[in-house]
Amino acid sequence: MTNDELFLEDLNLHGPAIRYTLLLLLSEQDGKNIKTPDGKETLRKKALSVISKLMQELSGKEGIKALFFTTFFVQ
Repeated sequence: MTNDELFLEDLNLHGPAIRYTLLLLLSEQDGKNIKTPDGKETLRKKALSVISKLMQELSGKEGIKALFFTTFFVQ
């Protein structure tokens, strides 16, 4: 989530890097931990931090206000 429409363009531009970074983060997770509400919240906070840092590096801006999972599937 962002309140800055120009930053939204940066998010779209860097979508592949964001997806790659999230895939790496998700691959490090233990399925048992992320099945719990606390585990999901911990992952959400970690993902927000990682993506915020990535966007700061790529665009020089901090514009992410929040990160929400809209679907969640654990195998």
